[in-house]
Amino acid sequence: MPVESASDLASFFEDDEFAEAAVYRSPVPGTDPVPCLVIMDRGQGRGMFARGEPDAATSERHLWAMAGDEENQLPDIRRGGTFTVDLDGEVLRVAAMPQLDHVKHVWSVQLVAVD
Repeated sequence: MPVESASDLASFFEDDEFAEAAVYRSPVPGTDPVPCLVIMDRGQGRGMFARGEPDAATSERHLWAMAGDEENQLPDIRRGGTFTVDLDGEVLRVAAMPQLDHVKHVWSVQLVAVD
């Protein structure tokens, strides 16, 4: 089975497809904000699998971003950094260690809302 290339995955990260514009700010002092395109999971659809008493609502979110050095891509994401999502100005903090997929094309990031 062939592995997806970065160009195969790039179509998912177009703002007229699944992606949203965002800005990543590293927790490292002196680094510049980086504009990027991300795919957000705000918990939509998870409720269809819920059974029993509903859990308390949380601020947990998840996003995926293209890795790399080209426009709208992120070479590095660090725990404690933040993403500001342009759609509604929502600010989200990287809550866990970001993970790259097995071919190092896509970041998977767990987030919490910033008050």
